[in-house]
Amino acid sequence: MINSDEIEKDVFEFFYVFSRFEFALKEAGYICTPRKTSDNAMPYWDGFVKDYKDKYKPDININDSVKYLLSNPPQKQKVYDDGQGHLKTTWGDFNIDTNAPALKTLTDIVKTIRNNLFHGGKYGNKGWDNQERVSLLLKHSSTVLKEWLSLKEEIEVYYNDFA
Repeated sequence: MINSDEIEKDVFEFFYVFSRFEFALKEAGYICTPRKTSDNAMPYWDGFVKDYKDKYKPDININDSVKYLLSNPPQKQKVYDDGQGHLKTTWGDFNIDTNAPALKTLTDIVKTIRNNLFHGGKYGNKGWDNQERVSLLLKHSSTVLKEWLSLKEEIEVYYNDFA
């Protein structure tokens, strides 16, 4: 059984790795084109996927992480109209596009885990009550993010060498 101290460590590690990776993406030039000059700098995940989807082959050492994430994706928080003019949220399945490259599917899964953890409600869904599952999602996502560092030396350098 996972205790609250362990899950806090997993959450911290995931946020640390995810935020460092997004920082490194932006520093390496993967930045969304702003619509106006005052737009916030956003990492260009799709550009990263486009550039490395063919090169990315999961390392045998992290294959368990890839398998776990692909076979146990998180649910996504979705919006619906309650029929009385109010928008409400609910949880729905993460639909995996079997024609998409593995890198695209995995980035979508990892970003969904981040969004669920940071923005999503953690109630009304048994998945968030299962601390072991949450811990596994976080640990496997961190492992996969770290593996992606090897795809481009510049990303790895920014991830490791800059504050």
